[in-house]
Amino acid sequence: NALAREYIRSVTPLANLLIPGLNPYLPLVYGWIALIVGIAVHEAAHGVLARSLNFPVKSTGLLFFLFIPIGAFVEVDDKEIRAAKARDSGRVLAAGPGSNMVVALVSLLILLTLLGSATPIVDGLGVTAVAEGYPAHVAGIQPGDVLISVNGVSVTNMVDAYSILSTLKPEDRVVLGFVKLAEGEVIGSYSVEVTAATNPYDPSRGYLGLTAIGLREVLDNYRGAWRLNPFLYLVWPTFSTANQQLIPFSQLMSRFYTSPLGSLYQILANLFFWIWFVNFNISIFNALPIYPLDGGQTFRALLQGSLKNIASEATIKRLTLTVSAVVLSLVLSMLFFPYLLPQ
Repeated sequence: NALAREYIRSVTPLANLLIPGLNPYLPLVYGWIALIVGIAVHEAAHGVLARSLNFPVKSTGLLFFLFIPIGAFVEVDDKEIRAAKARDSGRVLAAGPGSNMVVALVSLLILLTLLGSATPIVDGLGVTAVAEGYPAHVAGIQPGDVLISVNGVSVTNMVDAYSILSTLKPEDRVVLGFVKLAEGEVIGSYSVEVTAATNPYDPSRGYLGLTAIGLREVLDNYRGAWRLNPFLYLVWPTFSTANQQLIPFSQLMSRFYTSPLGSLYQILANLFFWIWFVNFNISIFNALPIYPLDGGQTFRALLQGSLKNIASEATIKRLTLTVSAVVLSLVLSMLFFPYLLPQ
C-alpha cells in the first residue's frame, strides 16, 4: 500500500529505537524513567532468580551517564548457565523478559485505574483542529472549544452530530453552540452561525472545516479497549493528531478532561503509559530467539537439553546462530522494508 509506505517513511527509522533523545516520539523525562525502570527490573530479576537457584553472580551494579543512573546490570556466570539443566537455565534467562511483562501489565492496570477517575469537563465534541480559510476558522472557532449543540439541538456524541451535519449542502446555514474551557473548567459559551462551504472531496456536500470528536466516547473506548482492541494501548500519545485523538491523556485531548487528581492526572497517566509501553517492548524484544538476547540463549539451552545425545556443541551453536540470523533478518526487513521500496 503506497499510502501506508509513505506514512511509515514520515515516521523515520529512529522511531523504532527505545532511546529518549533519538526517538522523536519518546518523551525525554518519561522515556528515561521508563527505560531505567525496565533495565533495572530486567537485570534484578535475572540476579534474584540466579541466586535462588544457586548460580554464581559475578557482579552487580548501576550504569551511569554524566552522574545520571541509566540502568543496572547483573553478571551471571555464563559457564554455570550453560552447564545447568535446561529447565533451570531457562528460568534464569526468562526471568528478565517475564519481570518486564509483569511490570508492563501492572503499569497498564494503574493507567486504566487512573482513567477511571477522569471525566469530560462538559459533554460534547472536543474541537481538535480547524482548517484555515474555511467557515469554522472564519467564525472564530478554536481548537480546545467544545461543540454542545447544532441548530439548538444538544449533541453529546459523534452520532448526534453526524446525523445533522452529514446532511449539510454547500451554502446551507447552521448555528453551532460551543463552550470554552481553560485550566480544567468552563469559562464561557458562545453560538455562531456559519455557512457551509463546498466539500473539497465531494462537491455535493457542505464543509465547515471543523474536526471534532466525542469526548465521552474517547474515554470509554480507551478504558474498554482491552476487550475489543487492545492494540490501542500501543498507540503513542505523542504521535500524529489522528492518534492523539484516540488517547484521553495525550497533550491534544487532556485539556477536555478533569480528575480529582487535578494536573497530576495527566502526569501520572503519561508516566505509567510509557512504563507500560517500554517494558512491554523490552520484554518482547528480549524474548526473541536472537542470540545473545535472553530468548536466543533460552533457545540454545533448549537445544542443548533436547539434542545433547544427538548433536555436537558445534552443531547446536550453528543451529542457534542460523535461527538468530533468520529472525533478525525478519525483524530488520519489517523495520526497513518500507524505506527501500520505490515511492
